[in-house]
Amino acid sequence: IPYHRGFFVLSVQSGAVQYWCGVFCCLTELKKAAILYLVNAMKSFIFDLDGTLLDSLSVWADSDREFLRRLGYDYDSKHSAAMKSMYFDAACQYLADTFSLTFSAEEVGRQILEIAQKRYMNDIELKPGAERFLRDAKCRGIKMCVATSNIRVLAEGALKNRGVLEYFEFVLTSDDVKCGKESPEIFLRAAEMLGAKPEDTVVFEDSFHAVKSAKEAGFTVVGLYNPAFMEEFDKIRKIADLTAENFYQLEIPGCGSPIDRRLGGTVSVSSASKGSKG
Repeated sequence: IPYHRGFFVLSVQSGAVQYWCGVFCCLTELKKAAILYLVNAMKSFIFDLDGTLLDSLSVWADSDREFLRRLGYDYDSKHSAAMKSMYFDAACQYLADTFSLTFSAEEVGRQILEIAQKRYMNDIELKPGAERFLRDAKCRGIKMCVATSNIRVLAEGALKNRGVLEYFEFVLTSDDVKCGKESPEIFLRAAEMLGAKPEDTVVFEDSFHAVKSAKEAGFTVVGLYNPAFMEEFDKIRKIADLTAENFYQLEIPGCGSPIDRRLGGTVSVSSASKGSKG
């Protein structure tokens, strides 16, 4: 049943069905508006980096694959799945242990970083609408930071090269918090450093395990669609407060970003409500 901003065209014949479908669409729009209002009323934003702000996830898979190829090993989807929720040092230890390498996890990290760094610094782009969204949030006086399982040299370098590092109060990385995002520790630390409470803070994430842990810690969570985690997005929809395909679908009112600049349709709102992380 196609509809657009509350004005809908129904492809059914029954008057009763048409009526109730119309009511459903209007309620969906009202709920979406209420959650968008909630998000815009928040004082602080915490952003994931890889896959949320930066279109960078393929770089890590490609770098791991090249590292193992040089050693005569194959890299496949099971290794990618095992490492996707790990912070950098833990992923290097996983590779050292899984392939019984004769050198340390630190050396694994050094070699992978060497492979990844040039492309990471020069080739990676921001996700669609991210720069506009950050600029508008800054205009509204919202405090923002990045909380990432990446390492500082790459995280800050990539953000600086894309011209957006200045929007953030700080960047919190795996150099600072030695655990993955199955634990909410990095989000709680980030909120504390921002001087904010979880209930006053929005977390932007693209992976289910991070969405889940942030939600369980009391944050409002926006789930961003990522093709690399396509199979997880239905699960994210069920627990995130709001989901969107890209940042163009999210609005920071009052800073010169009219609604007509949104791309890709309307924002998708999950069935979860506030008080109800990937």
